[in-house]
Amino acid sequence: MDLEGLSFKIVTHTTARKVVKDVVSMLQNHYPECSGRMIIINAPRVFGIAWSFVKPQLDAKTVEKISIFGSDQREAYVQCLLDLVDADQLPQMYGGTCVCDGQDPMSCMRAVKGPWAKPEVLKILEEHPLDEVLTPEGAKLLQKSQQ
Repeated sequence: MDLEGLSFKIVTHTTARKVVKDVVSMLQNHYPECSGRMIIINAPRVFGIAWSFVKPQLDAKTVEKISIFGSDQREAYVQCLLDLVDADQLPQMYGGTCVCDGQDPMSCMRAVKGPWAKPEVLKILEEHPLDEVLTPEGAKLLQKSQQ
């Protein structure tokens, strides 16, 4: 997760904090093994404020999976990313060799692979809250849309 440009206004916004807390809590409580690692890069100093609200809500095992790097730690976060992702799959802006110019239809910046590219899935996501879609009932809705 690249936090470049994150501002004090966003970090201190009540709704933004609640959304982050709810998403992290939902992932931790319902999908604990889905998030193998989370790498946060370009974290501004103000991120510490948000992290101080979120971290106590998290299970220790979840906290262990999160690595946070400030914008002054590029060398460290590039190495961390390259330990997890092959250089040819990592965009140049993050230290890899993948050219993600958005011009090539196969560019990672124009990825059309995945369920989010299907109109029927987008319709479900527009009509239902995310926490409803990420349930067994929501999975059934998504499966029906694929048939």
